[in-house]
Amino acid sequence: MQLIRHLERHLGPPEHEWDTDDTGTPMPFRIVRFGPDRPFGGVRTHATIGLSAHRLDLPGGWVWQELVMHTRDGELQEFVPALLDQVGAELLGAGAGLARGQVIGPRGQIFPVDELTAFYAALPVYLPDEFRTVTVGERPVQLTWLIPITSSEAEFAQRVGWAQLEKAFENEDPDLTDFHRRGVSAARQFE
Repeated sequence: MQLIRHLERHLGPPEHEWDTDDTGTPMPFRIVRFGPDRPFGGVRTHATIGLSAHRLDLPGGWVWQELVMHTRDGELQEFVPALLDQVGAELLGAGAGLARGQVIGPRGQIFPVDELTAFYAALPVYLPDEFRTVTVGERPVQLTWLIPITSSEAEFAQRVGWAQLEKAFENEDPDLTDFHRRGVSAARQFE
């Protein structure tokens, strides 16, 4: 199944697409915004398309990968394409994919609000399990959810382990699409 058909099946028709950066330079992959209200009310989803044309190394193997990000705040959505472009370009430059639980950052404020300073690579659990992988040609393409997180959540994941951060997410059930959210209380010990 083609990647775009797979994404449309779960996220609806694309609303907008970017294939150049802010300076007009062509990007090595596209970024598409879907929505509204996918995977649930008030949320739009952005995804890379074409990142998976490149095989990326992972410990113990490799991956063909695309990135997705869910956003609730309409004003902050304008930053998402540039963020996905930056992270995707870094992955291509390093030739390395993101493993589940991997943290990127902290690198300072991601959005011009609040506490989010890093990214966390997760399974796209807000969507059905069959969303996670799609076969494109002969390649199994993994869809990875890029979650903006706080510095304390990043340190918590790095010191205590990603499984414990995911457990804190499950126990506290924060809205991970809300970019104004506070970090989970389990991670605040690292503030």
